Amino acid sequence: MSSTIDRSGRVVIPKDVRTRAGLADGGPVDITERDGVIEITPRHVATRLVAGEDGPVIQRSDEHADSPLDTQTVRAVTESVRP
Repeated sequence: MSSTIDRSGRVVIPKDVRTRAGLADGGPVDITERDGVIEITPRHVATRLVAGEDGPVIQRSDEHADSPLDTQTVRAVTESVRP
C-alpha cells in the first residue's frame, strides 16, 4: 500500500488501515522515527468502569476526564470488560 506526502507534510492513511488500527478523526497519535522508519501509534485513552444510576459507565481517567469519549474507544473498552 502506498500514499504520498503533501507540501505540508501530511500523509493520507487509508480508511481500512485507520479502522483496523483504531485511529479516529482528531484522535491522538504518537509518531516515532527509528533508523529511518516512521511509526504512527494510536494513543489510547485511559478509561475506567464506574457504577452509574442505570449500570456501568465508561469514564475517562486522565486529565481530559470531562471530554466525551469517541465511539471506537467506548467499543474497545466495552469488549475488553465483557465476560
